[in-house]
Amino acid sequence: MKLSKYKKGNILIGIINDLKSIKNKTNIFVSPCSEKVVIKIAKKAGISVIDTTEKGMVDIGEDISSTYDLREGKLISKLYGERGMVENYHEPYKIEMSDNILQKTKEFEKRSIPANGPSKTFLGEIFRSILFICYRSGNDGDLWYDIGSPSFMSYIFLKSSIDIINYSSEALTEEGDYSYEFTDKLCKENSYDGRVDDIIEELEDCDLIKYQLIDLMINGKIKDSKNQFDSRDYSIV
Repeated sequence: MKLSKYKKGNILIGIINDLKSIKNKTNIFVSPCSEKVVIKIAKKAGISVIDTTEKGMVDIGEDISSTYDLREGKLISKLYGERGMVENYHEPYKIEMSDNILQKTKEFEKRSIPANGPSKTFLGEIFRSILFICYRSGNDGDLWYDIGSPSFMSYIFLKSSIDIINYSSEALTEEGDYSYEFTDKLCKENSYDGRVDDIIEELEDCDLIKYQLIDLMINGKIKDSKNQFDSRDYSIV
């Protein structure tokens, strides 16, 4: 089943309005290499279409595309009672980490994630953003990459923060590359070019991100610092 141009246009308008509501709060852009429709949406929403390597900037081109596919599928399902899109199936997997990292992760979360409000530390707020993504997905069915979902801002904060970590001076090698040396075997094997993962396809990926950060903290590769953001809405606190 296909949607009419009118209904497709309404989906585009909805995405554009959602982007307009967050454009001034986040470090987002769209690459000029993105699909034409994605670039069109970005421009209408006032999102910069640029090619940048600035730390903390997040290319949301794929998120715009995924959000459109998701909303189109939901509308088709609602109208015709069919699945609107075929989701990629990922075999569930369990991350088996060392007892040391598991214990250190629990300890860090206990002291760094407050019962209410933002964390006092930057890395603590990253963990808080992950907690919110997992909670909303598990309890309310949110998809973090859906631009209109309550967890989207936490998702963008997470990606932006990891980008800053991956391209910080601490990651710069003598050869001029940006790469960390993970100590834990699994963290190392699942890193791309020695960087902390920022791709979330399954919620288990969030656990890997946490373990990689803990690994780097344990070994003094990265240090925590004062936090200035509320990841829930990307506002300054």
